[in-house]
Amino acid sequence: MSFDEWIEKAKEIALKNDVTEKEFNDGLGYFQDCYEYGDSAFSACMEFRDLVIEQRCKKSIALLRDLYDLQNGSPLATVEKEWSKTMQEITDFFNEIEN
Repeated sequence: MSFDEWIEKAKEIALKNDVTEKEFNDGLGYFQDCYEYGDSAFSACMEFRDLVIEQRCKKSIALLRDLYDLQNGSPLATVEKEWSKTMQEITDFFNEIEN
């Protein structure tokens, strides 16, 4: 199977398993390595999905920590710009994952 055929199969599998197209495209180097090592598209996608979930969890925790620190630190009026920036990052993260 050519790399182009393999990558199309991998993309189809990944998108059916909660990986966004952006995440898939960001991971093309990972998939290139998997193809070169002879991994199956399914196996590569499942491992990649696990990596994506782990990254999402780490990002979620970091965003929650930022929000917690902002809401429990200085009065909100003094950190309004940072709070707004964090809330926008959270909104962007939700949109990326949910779409």
